[in-house]
Formats: sequence, C-alpha cells, structure tokens
Amino acid sequence: MKKVILTIVLLSVSVMGLIAQTENSLMKDKRKVQIGWNSTLGISAGYSKMFQPFNSEYYGVNAPVDLINMDLSIWGVYVGLDFMCKNTGYEVYGYNEQITTLGMKFGPSIRIGNYRKWRCVISPFLGFIGYSVSDTSNNAIGARDDYGTKETQFLGGCKISAVYKYLIFGIHCSNREWGLSVGVDFPY
Repeated sequence: MKKVILTIVLLSVSVMGLIAQTENSLMKDKRKVQIGWNSTLGISAGYSKMFQPFNSEYYGVNAPVDLINMDLSIWGVYVGLDFMCKNTGYEVYGYNEQITTLGMKFGPSIRIGNYRKWRCVISPFLGFIGYSVSDTSNNAIGARDDYGTKETQFLGGCKISAVYKYLIFGIHCSNREWGLSVGVDFPY
C-alpha cells in the first residue's frame, strides 16, 4: 500500500514538474508544447496480467489472472475494465459454476502534445480488482458455498499511451497487474 501511494505521489510530482518546466520554457521559446486535459474520445482493448494473484482460492480453483482489458478516455476522464471468467469444474443441477475476475479503474487523462501527429497521454488511476463465484443459472440452489464476491484488492497505477493521429498504443501498470492495449482516439 505504501508503494502504491509513493508511486502515485511520484507520478503526480513528475507531471507537475513537467508542466511547470514547460510553462517556464514557453516564456523563453516561441514554440508551444501543449499540455492539458485529453479532451478526446479514446477506446482501446488489450491484455492484462495479474502478477500478484489473489490471497484465497475457491475449493482449489484460482481466479483468472490473464484478463481482457478495455479502456475508455472521454473529456479528460479515464475508465478501465479488466475481466475474465472460467468454469470451476463443478456443476449445480446441470449448470456450470463460474469464477469471475473483475477490475475497475478510474482517473484523470492528461495530454502532452498537440492533436496533429504524436502526443502522449498519461492517466493515473485508482480502483479495485476482485473475484466472485456464480453459476450460469443465476441461483444458488445446490451451491457448495455462498455465491458473490470472495475477495477484493485495491488498485493504484498509471496508463501511459502514445497516440499517433488516431491510433493509441498503451501500457498500464499497477500494484497488482500490468498490460498492453491498442485502440483509436478521436479528437473533438
């Protein structure tokens, strides 16, 4: 937890220092490096890998750690979603029992550069990741244990994206997972 807070503080201080340095250099130089909210509509998809699995397991079955990643950046707000579902191998009256990993991330989206060709987008985020158990019949009759959320963990990290015209190439890393994504970004 201390590492996550320290990482977020260092990222924030670095971005503030970069903004201050850029504003100071703009007074001396005619060229402008534009920094501000990423006022675009960006959608990307990719892969996330949990490098720290959950502390518990469900009857010997671990929650998925290889996850599908979806990101949305709209008007300077970043929202991320990581998810994956797998069967536990147990059936409840003919319905498969499933274990699902779900992560949500929220934060600001800051742009460095103009909207012409290359720009960098930095999105520090906070959120959670957890796993739950259910069956495909959506009832708990015959279940081995109570269904619902079994474990939830805090997420804190950052997504850094390189954007070329309309294409996004991003990498994200947090205290529990990392991943890559590719998508599109449309300026307003």
